[in-house]
Amino acid sequence: MSLYVDPTGYLSDDKYFPYCGGVLIDPEHILTAAHCIYGDDLTQLYTSVVFKPQHEIHHHPQHHGFSRRVSDIYYRKDYVDSVRQGLPNDIAILKLEAPRQVGEIVGWDRYETYRQDLNNLFVAIGHGNTSQDEKNTNYLQKVNLNLVTNDTCRLQYGDKILDSHICFTGYYNQYSGLLNSTCNGDSGGPVYGRRNGRNVLIGITSFGPKKCGDPNYPITSVFTEVADYADWITDILNNQIDPDITVHLRTEEKNRLEGVVEVVSNQTQSVEPQKDKSSGGSLNLIWLALLGFTAARRRAEPL
Repeated sequence: MSLYVDPTGYLSDDKYFPYCGGVLIDPEHILTAAHCIYGDDLTQLYTSVVFKPQHEIHHHPQHHGFSRRVSDIYYRKDYVDSVRQGLPNDIAILKLEAPRQVGEIVGWDRYETYRQDLNNLFVAIGHGNTSQDEKNTNYLQKVNLNLVTNDTCRLQYGDKILDSHICFTGYYNQYSGLLNSTCNGDSGGPVYGRRNGRNVLIGITSFGPKKCGDPNYPITSVFTEVADYADWITDILNNQIDPDITVHLRTEEKNRLEGVVEVVSNQTQSVEPQKDKSSGGSLNLIWLALLGFTAARRRAEPL
């Protein structure tokens, strides 16, 4: 699934693109990367989750009823929003306004059993770029990756790599001159392993080298390890932790179109986007600029 900025009623152009990915872990909770949404009030206010968007343009949040708005956002208290430090604890959970399930929910690994599978292939999926600064398809993509040890990973990234990271390399493609890799736009999306013949979620896309798949940097993709946060995730699913941010989206259509919303965290804020009373054109430009900003920061690049 993908995360969109969706100020419903503002934009008539349906050529939207997701700014990050996510994974459904129960009918009303999405696992994603903290850096996708942390510290950006407007993104927090207007994020919608789209389920199974095989083609991202044709599955905009306003189409087909496949979307849900986000009502609550959870971060780790020890998350550090610093690329230079390797984005420690880069994980977040989004709670939906109402439950939504499309297909089977893939289980997540709680015990790091995959660490013994260095010879196996793992699969990452996302709507990100297909190479550096290039996106030649709007369809959901997947890539095979090879697990490497964290000690090997530290040879490239140094002390940015923690025990809560998972690192991968990829096969070299002689036609592209690149290694298999995640890329900009894939943040928050999943990497899957196999257990008992079934896919199991083991990590969330966090960061990689500046140039996606650069053969000079063999560790192409770094993920946040889900198993390290099993207790935290379970507590949230059981309503034992209060959200860090609660988004109250008023249900009346008039209020939605006026942009009357609140973000409740340590302080209550009211955000009312400026509206040109003579024309809707200026609002369109405001939100197009916002979408461009969020798209530009879709994956962290620490090198």
